[in-house]
Parts: sequence; structure tokens; C-alpha cells
Amino acid sequence: MRALITRSCAIVPTMLVALVFVKSEASLDVLDEWLNVLQSLEIPFALNPHQTS
Repeated sequence: MRALITRSCAIVPTMLVALVFVKSEASLDVLDEWLNVLQSLEIPFALNPHQTS
């Protein structure tokens, strides 16, 4: 049950964003570019989880 709840917290917002941006393929490209930028900023923190703020 815990896995279902935690995975739903990730999947439901993702599906909502996908449904909002489904109108235009160009907007999906922009969304993809922003996701790539955000991931490139978050990767160093994922590789070093002991880093403090």
C-alpha cells in the first residue's frame, strides 16, 4: 500500500502535466528542454547525498 501511495504521488502530477501539454508537440519539446536543465542541476546533489546545504 505504501508503494502505491508513493508512486501515485509521482505519477499523478506527471500525467496531469502531460495532459495539459498534449495540445501542442512544440510545448512538449519546451517542457522536455526544461526537464533536462533541471536534471543537469540536480545530478551533482544525487551523486553526493552527504552534501549539506
